[in-house]
Parts: sequence; C-alpha cells; structure tokens
Amino acid sequence: TCDIEGRCRNDFDISRPECLPSSSLQTTFTPTHYSNGAAFKITAIQDIEIQSLKVHLLSGGTHTVQVLTKVEDGTWDDFEVVLEEQVSTSGLGDTVDLPEFPSSILVPAGTRIDIWVRCPTGGVLGTAASQLGGVYSSNGDLLIHEGFMSSTNTGNSLLSRIPVYMWNGSINYVISVSSLTSSAPTPSGVLSTTSAPSVSPTGSPTASPTTYPTQAPITAATNTDFSIETTFSATHFDEGALFKIHAKQDISITSLDIHLAEAATHEITIMTKVDDGSWSGFQFVTSQSVTTTDANFNHVALPALTTPISVAAGTSQWILVHSTTGKLLITASGNLDSVVAENSHLSIHQGYAVQNRYIYSTY
Repeated sequence: TCDIEGRCRNDFDISRPECLPSSSLQTTFTPTHYSNGAAFKITAIQDIEIQSLKVHLLSGGTHTVQVLTKVEDGTWDDFEVVLEEQVSTSGLGDTVDLPEFPSSILVPAGTRIDIWVRCPTGGVLGTAASQLGGVYSSNGDLLIHEGFMSSTNTGNSLLSRIPVYMWNGSINYVISVSSLTSSAPTPSGVLSTTSAPSVSPTGSPTASPTTYPTQAPITAATNTDFSIETTFSATHFDEGALFKIHAKQDISITSLDIHLAEAATHEITIMTKVDDGSWSGFQFVTSQSVTTTDANFNHVALPALTTPISVAAGTSQWILVHSTTGKLLITASGNLDSVVAENSHLSIHQGYAVQNRYIYSTY
C-alpha cells in the first residue's frame, strides 16, 4: 500500500507505478569539460523503467534541457525527444532534478539504449574518461557506459561526437512491473540494530570542509582534427576512385584532399556507403566545383563537407570520388583491400579505378 504522498510503507502495489521502489545510479558530479550536450549508453541487467534524470549544468539561470533517446542500432541517427523542460540552476555545483518523463522509458534486460542530453545555453557538464563504451557506473540493475560530449544542438542525429567523456548526472529508475511478482517476500526474521553509537568523539576532528570540492578549470570539449594520407605519387588518371576505410574509433570524415592532372574547373562528386558486400546503395554526399590553374598535378583541398561522413568503430565504409574531367590522379597497386595507410583511428585500403562509373581495375 502507499501513503498519500505515493511512498511505499510495507508491501508495494505492483499495479501502481508510483508505489514501486525507486533507485538511482550516478556517474559523477566532478566535471572537467562542457559542451552543448553529452551522449552515453546504458545496458539493462534487469527490466528497468527510467523515470527521470538528474543533470549538472555549467551556467546559472533558466535553461531549456532536452533529453533524447533511441534503441541502440549502431548508428547515431533517429533520436526521439522524450523530454523538453525549462530548469533553473545556479550553475556549477548545483545538480538539478529534471521532471519525470511523460512515459517512463522501458529497457528490457540485456538490451541497450542511447541517451543524449543537450542544453546549449547552460553547458552540459562531463568528465574526461578513458575508454569509449567502458563501464563507468554499475549496480545489479544497469550499466552506464562512457560516451561523448557533443556540439550538435538541433535535429535528431548526433553529428558531433567528441570522445571520451562521461556525462555528469544520475539515472532514476524502477524495476519494471514485468520483473516483479504480485506478492512481496515474507521477512524471515527481525533485523538487529547495531550497538548504540558513542557520544564521545574518537580521534581529532577533521579540518573544516569546503562548501564545494576544489575544482580544476572546466574547458569546452572540442574535437581534434587529424589527417591521414595515402600518396600523391600518381601513376594514372581516370574519372574516379573507389576505396574503403575501416574505423578503429568512431570518426567523422570532414573533408578530402585530392590530386588532379589538369588545369580546369572540375566538378567533384563524393558518394559513400557502408561496406555490406554489395555495390548498390551508394548515397550522395556532395558535389563541389574546384578550379585548378596549374596543370602540373594539382593537390587540391576540397571544401569541408556540410554533413561529415560518420563511421562507427569496427565498421568499414566505401568512398567514391568522381571527377567530370576524368583527370583524377591515382596510383597503381597490386593487392585489393590491403592497407595503404593507417593510424590509431582508421585504416585506408586499396580499391578501384572507376571509368564511366564502372569499377574496372585495382588502384
């Protein structure tokens, strides 16, 4: 039964969610960085229903906080907004309980969901972590995994992912009704209390605590730009080139440099697809005009992609670069799919020359 405030007294009534015993699992409230948002995964050990979150924002004032979720499917698209609320906070050090979700988020045992918390005006706080996907907090009900900070502040795709950070906050949840039986367990005995505490202090008193832990400066989480090169020692030219990259970490391809053999205006088209063993399903990324004035093998930096090509860790992606002039420079190679360049983030694999959009030889 429940008292008038909806709290449990003795047995709990599983037909009434407000009477279910609630629990909470915290990550940390000792931040090192901030950004527009933070994203992370949780894995349910038991069937749980997430009721609300507690958050930590950098700036004081009134801010709109959004919570977005999705079932994990290997992508960072198609998030759904499950809560959008204004909250008031005094900023750093003031943890804020968000209102309960209109409908609790059911996470069946053994499944995983992605949660994205964003608040561009307040600055969502996070803490530098060490291993993307590593377990940061856990109990017998769920696991919270290390994830990203993000500068993306609109839409339902997490385009900016800055690893590795742990969102500052806590998950408030109950064990799902489906996991509970209709009768509460019968106590097997009477709990004994510990002996009465001593009224006399033991040892010397500790130094007076500060009102808030000493905090290192908190900085904005930023992506670090990297570059990897195959070769600019060309042996042939053709209309296009098709190659594969394999991501060792979650990466976003933001731009390409290419090599052209003619002084002209070139219409460069970039297309991409996930490596799934087929040659269908290429998606258009961009078409850009570049003008070269030197006919002696131009090395050209293309404009930044409006939508970066996101490649999840452990997956491979084909990239097709095509030039209307047919003067895209390539280098002959012998072993299809062998690695021609790699670093700790990705590897680039030998692929094909493309003529009239038909693949015909190894480069």
